[in-house]
Amino acid sequence: MEESALAKGKIEIKLMDKGFFKDALIGYYEFDLSTIYQRADHALMHKWIVMTNPEGEEFGKVTGYLKLSITICGAGDEQVAIEDDPNPTEEEYLQPPQVQPEFYQLYVRTYRAEHLPPLDTATFGIGSSKIDAYLLLEHKGQKMKTKVMQQPQGKHCDWNQQFLIPLQVPLMGSRMVFKVMDEDTVMDEVVGAINVDAKNYVNPDLINVADPEGNPLGPDQLDYDKEGHGMS
Repeated sequence: MEESALAKGKIEIKLMDKGFFKDALIGYYEFDLSTIYQRADHALMHKWIVMTNPEGEEFGKVTGYLKLSITICGAGDEQVAIEDDPNPTEEEYLQPPQVQPEFYQLYVRTYRAEHLPPLDTATFGIGSSKIDAYLLLEHKGQKMKTKVMQQPQGKHCDWNQQFLIPLQVPLMGSRMVFKVMDEDTVMDEVVGAINVDAKNYVNPDLINVADPEGNPLGPDQLDYDKEGHGMS
């Protein structure tokens, strides 16, 4: 492909709903060819795009997400092969300018762990079986952890700690992994884990909680019940 064509060319991505008489547009995204060609290896690899519907009533509303790869081969370039995604859980999004991101903080509070297995057993009857437990939260390459608590067999861990997780809406990387860990001298051991998608817990119509004067409240000013839900 000649450079003059790159400067003027574009790629249109349309996500359609097949209809009987006419197909309906679900989402749209547009690339300049030069933008992709200027990237490493002249390629866009395994990226999510945020799609909108320019024919819809709300032009800036997100209507879908699509993961794709694009390579451009110019004169004298070597064709780059598109291979399987080496990081299928990575969530990096490209979004059009009409989608204006907003930034929030997700407040997560940990309370108690019960019935954890005593992974550190007594040796020759000396000492007692226990676990040195902590909770590890992984989100978008960041790791946060609670304090380590020693739990004798049959007891529980009261961490009672909080995490503040930055979120961008539309959600860019909403996968969170919670792991209960046992701290050891050589290598910490996973006791149990759960994957949580923030999309299932974030209200699409987010608001900043404020006091009667209109000043935003911080997490330390909110009243929480025993289950960690905000009280108004």
